[in-house]
Amino acid sequence: MLSSFDLFYRSALRRHQWIVVALICSTCSVFGQAAACPSLPAPVATEADKAYSEERYADAENLYVKALAQRPKDIELAAALVRTLLREEKISQASAQVNDIFPENSRSAVTLTALAEVQLRQGLPWLAMKSVDAALASNPCNARSHLVRSRVLRLDSMYASEREEIQRAYDIDPADPDIQHAWKDVVSSANEVKSIDQSGSAMGDLDLKARQIATASVQSLMSRLSENSQTCRVLPAIGSATLPLLASIEDKKRHIYRYQLEVQLAQSKAKLLVDTAASGLYISRSLAEQNNLNADAGAPQDTVHVDEVNIGPLEFHDCTVGVSDTSFPDKADGIIGTDLLASYLIALDFRSKRLTLAPLPTQPGLLPEDRSAPRELKDFLPVYRRRQYLLLPITLDNKSRTLFVLNSFSAPACPTPP
Repeated sequence: MLSSFDLFYRSALRRHQWIVVALICSTCSVFGQAAACPSLPAPVATEADKAYSEERYADAENLYVKALAQRPKDIELAAALVRTLLREEKISQASAQVNDIFPENSRSAVTLTALAEVQLRQGLPWLAMKSVDAALASNPCNARSHLVRSRVLRLDSMYASEREEIQRAYDIDPADPDIQHAWKDVVSSANEVKSIDQSGSAMGDLDLKARQIATASVQSLMSRLSENSQTCRVLPAIGSATLPLLASIEDKKRHIYRYQLEVQLAQSKAKLLVDTAASGLYISRSLAEQNNLNADAGAPQDTVHVDEVNIGPLEFHDCTVGVSDTSFPDKADGIIGTDLLASYLIALDFRSKRLTLAPLPTQPGLLPEDRSAPRELKDFLPVYRRRQYLLLPITLDNKSRTLFVLNSFSAPACPTPP
């Protein structure tokens, strides 16, 4: 599904056209068609497996290490240790473990999938896709290969394909705890959204309260199906808009380092720094107190509830807004992440000091689909997407290729609202 964050930057990045080709091709795998695979019987869980399933990863690591000491050639055990180490954020140790088993098992689907999991956590999704495709060429019925492939597809905004891969993994090995979690979170949520929509269509006489409950349920579930994390209920009544950007001048030569948007709260206006790597809204504690903003019961710490926020002609309701005691740069009142505007196609024109919102290309179906490249967006550059972050692969000195976050400015670290 194409979102405003999937395809942003135009001709200034055309010189990196090779990246476009690489990213598009990364999802064009020969393994797109479902294979007829038998469902695995539920295995007898070891103590290490139980510890992993219960998220006691330190215990699981110790138990897998002990088991490997007795059976050092068991690649299933080695792969289980790799994913346990990744859960513990021990990425270098997981990489070393893969390197230990890879030379003798370079064609094994289990080994190649473990390698793909490490590569993905190292920020190398293009290599992870190659490794997982090689794993599926070796064994198209390896459930975990389909799971890892679904994770790469999600980064590439291929949401329909992600759901298909998770379903394949679940059909083969529903007992795997990671596959179970992915299926419940994504596939089951998608099925529930369709069920609610069909029920609402069949019962046209639902009262207002029932419809509101159904809508809230759908919105909550839809947040699991893509990387669009909405902290406000958006009222996209306006098809397009142009908002003025206010420049921040930081030195005697009048260099512009950042831009701000003016927003209207209940009792005052605020100038918020535009940040393409932030999520939602953050404001100062003093601004929250000035507008009598309070947290909802059970809300995350350092957040407040805002009934309505207006940005030019745009309306946002029921917002969860982060509150910071740290002062913001340029005497700003806070930060606005551009993901708040994800229901529009966003163009940040710093030269002309304006932010333009246009309608997104129409997408079929109720659920998020795979991103597409319609004609009107042919000059845009695809990027990887994780939460609010836009991730662009860059090659340095014709050597190492790595991911960079596209960020309009560096801000004080703030927690991300849910």
